[in-house]
Amino acid sequence: MFKLRQKVSKKPPSEPIDVESLQLSSKGQQAKADKTWIHTELYCLLQSDRDILLNPAAWLNDNIVSAVQKLLKQQLPIRNGFQDPCCGLTYAFEIMSDEFIQVLHNGHDHWLTISTIGAAKDEVFVFDSMYASVSTKVKHQIAALLATQTKAIKLSFVDVQKQSGGYDCGLFALAFATALVNGINPGRFLYDQRNMRKHLLECLRNKKMELFPVLKTRRAEMKIKCEDFIEVYCKCRMPEIVGVDMVQCGKCSEWFHVHCVPVPSEVMEESNVDWFCYLCV
Repeated sequence: MFKLRQKVSKKPPSEPIDVESLQLSSKGQQAKADKTWIHTELYCLLQSDRDILLNPAAWLNDNIVSAVQKLLKQQLPIRNGFQDPCCGLTYAFEIMSDEFIQVLHNGHDHWLTISTIGAAKDEVFVFDSMYASVSTKVKHQIAALLATQTKAIKLSFVDVQKQSGGYDCGLFALAFATALVNGINPGRFLYDQRNMRKHLLECLRNKKMELFPVLKTRRAEMKIKCEDFIEVYCKCRMPEIVGVDMVQCGKCSEWFHVHCVPVPSEVMEESNVDWFCYLCV
């Protein structure tokens, strides 16, 4: 008989999860003093949002990213995904059963785009203008979006243009998303980074997203430069959570977060006590 034991996460995260570092838009009391810049049925942008777009040393905030995603969702064929990036703070995304596109925040002042268009089952394409890996925060967001019943999610990192400097990740993420909804591989283009902010400013003013300015075409096919996997567990189908104990079923060997299933106190106190999950009882 397999003996139940408590399990702490096998490895620490590659970096601490800091949800407060998400570039949030002006809300609450600050918003009361902020003037409206653009107001439509889809979104409302403030003067502070406009100031961000005019500042080459400013990260895009969630209000700007949400506005662009709403435009893309309305005007172009791919309508799945494009959820409010703030949902990622608590992994409260609607589960995606069809192909989708989503811009995510990694929890550390960085935006990236993911998509399942043309991907295999439980595979996600990652379009990132800076990194060839994703944070623990992003892995949890992807798991929440897919809620797969299999053991792991495959991450395929697409070879796309790398940004210069550290502030334009949001612009590239939105450029990648805009290309995807137009059926174009984002890795095909070398974007004109100097004019991306001006382009986005004009698109928001015109209330229509156009392909971002391109310096030259690189290639047509989509090239995968590296891969990674997200192991998921429990009834919630999420990864390990650092600092949270997990218990293993003595029959099916599946691991469960202790806050997701009822675990008797004697199981938590004794390492050799048998326990069976709700599926195996």
